[in-house]
Amino acid sequence: MRRFGELITWLGVLWLGQALFASAAWAYIDPGTGSYLFQLLMAGLLGAVFAVKMAWRNVKTYLASWFARHHASDADIH
Repeated sequence: MRRFGELITWLGVLWLGQALFASAAWAYIDPGTGSYLFQLLMAGLLGAVFAVKMAWRNVKTYLASWFARHHASDADIH
């Protein structure tokens, strides 16, 4: 797992170096590419919202069961 982290770090460094030291391309983004990039952005955002929603549901369920378990044990003591 550590090697994977190192690989990701090196790929990030290489990408950053390429992005910072790239020469001018004198190009443009045509409308088809722009709409595709917009679609990718929206899909990523909606996917992130869905992932947070599912994770929040799991956290909420865990906390509810934890508090119910501790509340029941407190009631047994009193």
